[in-house]
Amino acid sequence: MYYAFFGLLGLAATSHAAVASSNRGDSGIDPDALDVGRSCPKHLVIGVRGSDEHDAEGVKNRETAKMGETVAAYIMPNELPSDTEYLDLPYPAALSATLHGDLDAYWESESAGARLLRDTIRARIETCPYIKIALAGYSQGAQVVNDALGTLSADHLNNIRAVLLFADPKADSSQSYHELVLPLLGTPAEYYGNDGFFGPQALPNMVWDRATSICIDGDLVCNVADGIKDGLVQIMFNKVHTGYRQWWGGLGLRTRLGRQLVDRLKA
Repeated sequence: MYYAFFGLLGLAATSHAAVASSNRGDSGIDPDALDVGRSCPKHLVIGVRGSDEHDAEGVKNRETAKMGETVAAYIMPNELPSDTEYLDLPYPAALSATLHGDLDAYWESESAGARLLRDTIRARIETCPYIKIALAGYSQGAQVVNDALGTLSADHLNNIRAVLLFADPKADSSQSYHELVLPLLGTPAEYYGNDGFFGPQALPNMVWDRATSICIDGDLVCNVADGIKDGLVQIMFNKVHTGYRQWWGGLGLRTRLGRQLVDRLKA
């Protein structure tokens, strides 16, 4: 069950992932990613796309578009100050190589992303000590954010002003910042869900009041359940896990969470 499930984690592979991988060498990492910009803007938004997710169509801000269709749907450049910088974390965002249990590519990709995000944040704060940073990640990208935050010092965490996670495979359903929402309605469920597929991992407590981790009920990546057959997993995966950018989260979810990120970053 597990192998078939994670062979499908993320969206269909696209040219974005292929081109990005060819430009980043054997490690899959772009060394220029640490040089986010030469100036010191007040705000920086870093988006981390899901597995093999491609550029968002119809998004005018190109850096926002490169964050992937899900994260880009919740970022509101028009609501943020004009000097805000946007960065798509250029990590591999790879899936497992096969449908039959090879998760090495996924773990190598996720680990590389977490290290790159950590180093990017540290370097940016060293250059711009007063910068306010927002982090947003979907699926594998949410796990990257979760893991990277756990490696940052308290001084660095002070600069992290907003965190928005979708379908985190390490979601911790016991945390106050975790929201299980009803499909289609986008409203909080009146019952507790389960933890993420890889087990719960809480964010550092310094960011709890600035973080939201969203899981749509029925998404087994962030709300795994026992006794589910492979076929049902795949059906629910296709309709729910890939639907955060569309109508599965409810018409008001994008506006509510996008506004929340803006307010937190500007506070």
